[in-house]
Amino acid sequence: MPGEILPATSEDCLYLNIWVPADARDVPVLVWIHGGAYRNGSASMPLHWGDELARKGIVVVNVAYRLGPLGFLAHPELSAENEDASSGNYGLMDQIAALQWVRRNIAAFGGDPEAVTIAGQSSGATSVNLLMASPAARDLFRRAIGQSGGMFEPLQLAPGYSLENAEREGAAYGQELGASSLVELRALPAERLLEARPRSGWHPVIDQAILPRAPYDVFAAGEQNRAVLLVGYNADEAASLADLSGVRAETYGEDITRAWGRLPAPLIDAYPHVTDTEARTARAGLERDLRFGWNITTWARLAAGSGDEPVYLYYFTHEPPFPPGSP
Repeated sequence: MPGEILPATSEDCLYLNIWVPADARDVPVLVWIHGGAYRNGSASMPLHWGDELARKGIVVVNVAYRLGPLGFLAHPELSAENEDASSGNYGLMDQIAALQWVRRNIAAFGGDPEAVTIAGQSSGATSVNLLMASPAARDLFRRAIGQSGGMFEPLQLAPGYSLENAEREGAAYGQELGASSLVELRALPAERLLEARPRSGWHPVIDQAILPRAPYDVFAAGEQNRAVLLVGYNADEAASLADLSGVRAETYGEDITRAWGRLPAPLIDAYPHVTDTEARTARAGLERDLRFGWNITTWARLAAGSGDEPVYLYYFTHEPPFPPGSP
């Protein structure tokens, strides 16, 4: 919001915000998981408040969870001290703990624990995807909404999500901060931990406990947590994530390879890029579909093919009436 002061950050970050309609009794519950690439965002931002939805007759729960290294640092020494021999999914564990709390307590706020919907946007949507794939989240929700996010690459195509790779990146991250051991890492102030991050960023990992298998494999086998599902993405959302100003037709292929690696020729050719104008449109479309379209449509396709629950897929194209030239 214009002029909004960002909330202070703190390790004291695990809480719930709850909005309750007047005289609520056994009403549906929406649990919202905010986005922010697993490194920023806040449950206290006005953008994520649930007051308007509560006025429509549902209980809204807004979940805070650990971010960045506090929530998603995998490290070989952390795994070694864990009885499950794993590490790195602490933020996801926070979300599961919040859902368990809702299951136990939401009736006291007028909510129906048997009518819980989890919903999220961007990395929050990826969290919804992972919660559907996690055995630890079974029976904690009945419906799910994913907006512009997901993790549906088969593990062999996304080895960065493996625990082994995440541990290796976590050790390198510690070295970058001058900490060669877990003891030295824990001695650093929390603010120092934000000064570096792994090459592939902060994200959940395929571990031994919370997420034993890649979501693609779980959904392909039809073994995901059952939920009525609504997923989708937006027509122009890649424009905020990729700089399109320098896109040129003559360097289009090289630029794509630099950004994404070598992609199959039919995928490149599906987005015409003969002129500079076409190239900018093509790049925006390709970024949108690689970042969001693949995950969302794969999520919907696998869920629809492996369960009896309804699956709804949307593609949002409405253009808000902003004045010409507005950013």
